[in-house]
Amino acid sequence: MKFFFVLVVFQVLSVGAFGEESDKLGVSPHIQFQLWQSAIHPEILDIDSIAGYYLDAVEVFHFGADLIVGRNPSEQNVWGRIIRSALAGTALFYLEYPLRGTAHEYSHFQALSRAGLREFEIFSPELGVTLTANPLNVFATRFSNWFGSGVEYIAYVSAGKARKLLENPRGVELRAIASAAGINAQQYYTSELAKRLMERGVSFLDAMTYFVNVYATMSYPLTEGGDIAQYVEQLAKLGVEADPMVVGTFAQLPRLVSGSSLSLLIALADYYMTGDKLARPLALNVGNARIYWPEFTSYLTLFGPTVGAEEYVGLGNHRFSLGYEYALPTGVSDVSASWSTTFFGGDIGVRASVYYNPAKRGFWTEDSVAVFSVPWLTLGVKFVYGSGYTFRREVAGKIPDFLEEQEADVKGFVSVHLSY
Repeated sequence: MKFFFVLVVFQVLSVGAFGEESDKLGVSPHIQFQLWQSAIHPEILDIDSIAGYYLDAVEVFHFGADLIVGRNPSEQNVWGRIIRSALAGTALFYLEYPLRGTAHEYSHFQALSRAGLREFEIFSPELGVTLTANPLNVFATRFSNWFGSGVEYIAYVSAGKARKLLENPRGVELRAIASAAGINAQQYYTSELAKRLMERGVSFLDAMTYFVNVYATMSYPLTEGGDIAQYVEQLAKLGVEADPMVVGTFAQLPRLVSGSSLSLLIALADYYMTGDKLARPLALNVGNARIYWPEFTSYLTLFGPTVGAEEYVGLGNHRFSLGYEYALPTGVSDVSASWSTTFFGGDIGVRASVYYNPAKRGFWTEDSVAVFSVPWLTLGVKFVYGSGYTFRREVAGKIPDFLEEQEADVKGFVSVHLSY
């Protein structure tokens, strides 16, 4: 009850702040396409690239759903908005759930590519059939499952490749990372969506994308042979005890009370009441500062499932954050800080993030520069460097610290923004 009282008070106080943020964002919901290219170790799949392609496909689906919702929902009555959004939401769910599954399986491939494996395959336990994986056939097979095919394909490692993995001296760690990769990616995608929400605002339709990933994580089966069971099994070999229920459910609960979760829920209610399609970050003005409701995360790491919190504060065109992430079974932790701002009237954006693991003395940094050359186009570059172990490197990096002490990468990205 105390939490809900605090939330209500925060929401009441932040009404004025929402108005200011709306003026600052100044846009209706929009499509954002983003493509990434890594310059170092391009043979290793990149989590930002997978996230980019996944969210790009989501944007296309949302554009179609917006046609069902209507261009001016504020001119519709409440029941009209409810019926239209129910139709759009149903269509989105049937498209986005298999798309989420496709991105999930490709995240397993990403982790396996870090172990040196290539030429990925998908396998159907029902048919005993193996196919060379590509995004279209993974999505098509998962989409057909909705309509009674009863056939599902999962990321697959052949006996020969599995032997290569088992023969690796750090094979247990690599298998633990690979088992956790799909669920971790779902958390990563929701975090990326939360960043977009904070920076530009998103459509209320993004609630479907966000909660499809949250639901898929929390409802993931704990049965033998599943990702969570395999992850827990590998952790046990490393001397880390983890309860599957904690891994699959309880550690994921904090995400439900993140600022992004609450903002999207409020946006849904606001859409039904007023027809406003834009979701805005939940924040409160205190003097010249803008305090955002914290973001909560949970990842599956080599030290067990983590729970993390990150608090953002805006000052003018600067935004700062402090974060803390804690592994429940072992007590190992990461601390983090970030800063972002714009220069030259908003034409250039800069973001810097740093992560540190005191127990392992690991360091990781992500720094990016973006040029907003025209209103609809952004060109940027992201620099990544790490030394030693951090949770962030395990999830977002390409080379585990136990294979190479240091890791560096340079990634270029292009973003296209189209309002609708």
